[in-house]
Amino acid sequence: MNSPILELQQWKAKLSNFHLGPLDLSLRQGRVVALVGPNGAGKSTLLHSLVGLLPKTWGTCRIFGKPRHRDDEDVIWKQQLGFVADHPLLLERHSLQKNAKLIKQHYPTWNQALFESLQQQSRLPMHTAANAVSKGQRMAFALAVVLAYTPRLMLLDEPTAGLDPVNRHFFLDQIKNAALGEQQATVLVSTHILSDVARIADEVCFMKKGRIETFTDRETLTHDWYRVSFQTQNQLGPQSLPGVVKWQQEGTFYQVVTSSFDAFRQHLEGQGITISQANALNLEEVARHRMEV
Repeated sequence: MNSPILELQQWKAKLSNFHLGPLDLSLRQGRVVALVGPNGAGKSTLLHSLVGLLPKTWGTCRIFGKPRHRDDEDVIWKQQLGFVADHPLLLERHSLQKNAKLIKQHYPTWNQALFESLQQQSRLPMHTAANAVSKGQRMAFALAVVLAYTPRLMLLDEPTAGLDPVNRHFFLDQIKNAALGEQQATVLVSTHILSDVARIADEVCFMKKGRIETFTDRETLTHDWYRVSFQTQNQLGPQSLPGVVKWQQEGTFYQVVTSSFDAFRQHLEGQGITISQANALNLEEVARHRMEV
């Protein structure tokens, strides 16, 4: 079995009064993993710690099978890692074209044809200075650059923030294609946009208060989540039924969201209660409910 592309063991970081970890995480080749959680969960802090932007980190970080640290002088692995911050840093007085020309000199795998295609399809104003473009254009440029040098591992912090709907869908598809295609990139992406998670994620990592609460593939995550409707004269409460996440009652009519449908159904059947409707939740709905808990 191939080594994980990214592996963390008891990984910890500190930023001011915020403590991240300890975290254990393993990412496989060709997978898109979404970091999901409320504000302050530690998603951006985790990504920043992996690229050496935080001065205080502890534990083991292996990238491409080898231990890495912020003072590592080996530039080859860094050329195979793509990072997009929530506010990409550019040479502000230079045009986007000049920025691209300077950046590509550092990446032997730069694909100029791909970059030109990406910037044309995303309608980037390449002759405009970086300090004169919009937030969405800045982000689109950063994504085009990272995709153009075809890294093995991409760390993306809110990559669709500020993008218009057309560019948002376009770049999400490009990110997914980088994982699915010949490149077989591994992608770790933080986002608050749950429809983005549903569109591209193979696995979902839920974070809260600097820790990983759940790491699971999308099929397992959605398997047992249902919205269930039924009627009964029995007196029921949310504590008496398995996996209740949301509970609504009007007289004898109940509508419940459960994360344990099989056990929930068996419990009702044991009381002689028939389910009138049961609808499986999609990944976006499940992620929203998980964040509300």
